[in-house]
Amino acid sequence: MKKLYIDIDGVLLTLRNTQRPLYAVEFIDFITSEFDCYWLTTHCKEGNTSQLMQYLSPYYDGKTLEKLMSVKPTSWLTAKTEAIDFESDFYWVDDYIFNFEKDVLEKYGKLERWIKVESNNENELKHITEILKSKNAVSKKFIFLDIDGVLNTRQYGNRLMREGLAEFDENGSLFDPKAVDNLRYIIEATDASIVISSSWRFDGMQTMNKLWNDRRLPGKLIGITPHLSTAQFENLETNELYQKHPSGTRGIEIEEWLQLNTNKMLEPYTYAAIDDEDDFLMHQAGHIAFTNSETGITREVANRVISILNGI
Repeated sequence: MKKLYIDIDGVLLTLRNTQRPLYAVEFIDFITSEFDCYWLTTHCKEGNTSQLMQYLSPYYDGKTLEKLMSVKPTSWLTAKTEAIDFESDFYWVDDYIFNFEKDVLEKYGKLERWIKVESNNENELKHITEILKSKNAVSKKFIFLDIDGVLNTRQYGNRLMREGLAEFDENGSLFDPKAVDNLRYIIEATDASIVISSSWRFDGMQTMNKLWNDRRLPGKLIGITPHLSTAQFENLETNELYQKHPSGTRGIEIEEWLQLNTNKMLEPYTYAAIDDEDDFLMHQAGHIAFTNSETGITREVANRVISILNGI
């Protein structure tokens, strides 16, 4: 279950003429049933919820207060981000956060996890509920991501070499920050999940998750494509069997992943593959965004991926 961090002033109570905002009860019903909820407010800064509940009691009935009692306390000193579990899948609902808190979110590649509440909008909590429903739904958008020539670029590698800087860390060759920023741009615009199609996947899903966590990379990894090494063919004239590495192998691997993971979906899904080499099937052409291995994911490539995934 995803974690949800919640502020109070400007979220569960209006800032002007303090009162319960419209759709607040429905909002609370939804979040307490669908998320693992945590307070992230100055009213519960030291982990004590008793004063917080007294503060809310004039504005909510007993049934709603009982649901709010299930929200867990957090402790922090200076920045609210001190209380956030960055290893978890989380969202943070707040009307305002400080620049130094934004900096922490950006450091972890999680700025898009802050859902800003515009407290002056009359039906804002209804809008926020719809956003959370969308984010909590099973992803229907998939990015099949290559790495070499996509995140790991010749341009950036040459720059590191010229400047005498390390080109590798314990996870392998370093990624181009511009390419990573453009991947983040895609994720923020589509909320798509990532499936690794690169040969880097041969190190396994656990290694891929470590790479993503260590480097604070954007997006959620949900899998790796299967590996097709050779295919068996039959010569119909001689009935002789032979093996061959077929063209379109990466496309076949993607087709297999989709077959295994989407056949139970009741709603349509879409996908985009980001790669610097053409190893795909003809009917997949409309789903491919090609990069130049010199520059990796550029803003132009990112916008094509967004168009594919959002149906623009």
